[in-house]
Amino acid sequence: MSNVYNPEALTPASNDLSDLEKNAGTSIIEGPVLTKIQTSECGRYVKLGSHHYDKEEFTKALLPYGGDFRVGTYSQPERKFGNPAPLGLASFSICVFTLSLINARARDVTSPSVLVGAFIFVSGLLEILAGMWCLIVENTFGGTVFSCFGGFWCSYAFILIKPLALADAYATTKEFENAIGLYLMAWAIFAFLCWILTFKSTWAFCALFFFVWTFVLCLAVGALIQSPGWNQAGGILGVLCSIMGFYNMFGGMSDQENSYFTVKPFFMPGAVVA
Repeated sequence: MSNVYNPEALTPASNDLSDLEKNAGTSIIEGPVLTKIQTSECGRYVKLGSHHYDKEEFTKALLPYGGDFRVGTYSQPERKFGNPAPLGLASFSICVFTLSLINARARDVTSPSVLVGAFIFVSGLLEILAGMWCLIVENTFGGTVFSCFGGFWCSYAFILIKPLALADAYATTKEFENAIGLYLMAWAIFAFLCWILTFKSTWAFCALFFFVWTFVLCLAVGALIQSPGWNQAGGILGVLCSIMGFYNMFGGMSDQENSYFTVKPFFMPGAVVA
């Protein structure tokens, strides 16, 4: 951001300091497409057209940010809603973290059956709810990703439920594993496309989806070739994925009013309008 201006030098004929304070933190921009952003000498305010905004609020409210699960510039809807992204990120990360530890053979645990309920109610139900609420706040990316992965976790839980006996429909264990691998490969493609959409967001958000993609890809390959090593690699990548999920969740929930520590977004090239 360049083109320094001095908000204290504003005259009543244009925009005085009271107008600046009134507009600071406002996140709805009206008017033509902006090509330049000006910052005050103190670095606290930015000027877009004839409006002034608090720089921190502008950064977190208008630009692509992992804490809001956004991949493009946007403006807040007129109606007031909470941010549903931390809910989806938390429910996703909790189950990925535990499943990945099991895949990595932590504490000699090899079966994820204990997570069936969590897959349905935590990563499943809560992510679908987060996805629907993201659509309400006009977040198409978040609505699509959370809703789809919520359905994924529910479907994965059904594979693990023994009374359904889904494995009995296949002649051999190898055929059953191949079927799971093919299913996971479709999700690896979906995760890869989502990762591409984060290239103009923040580094933490992009890293999250890189690990989502590689985590699912390793599990798919491991199922297709029946390789415990690939599953363990997927477990390690899944732990990293969950850490990035928790990081972005904290970024979406923390602010100066509730925490001494806040997440500063580091934007990727092309993310900031300048």
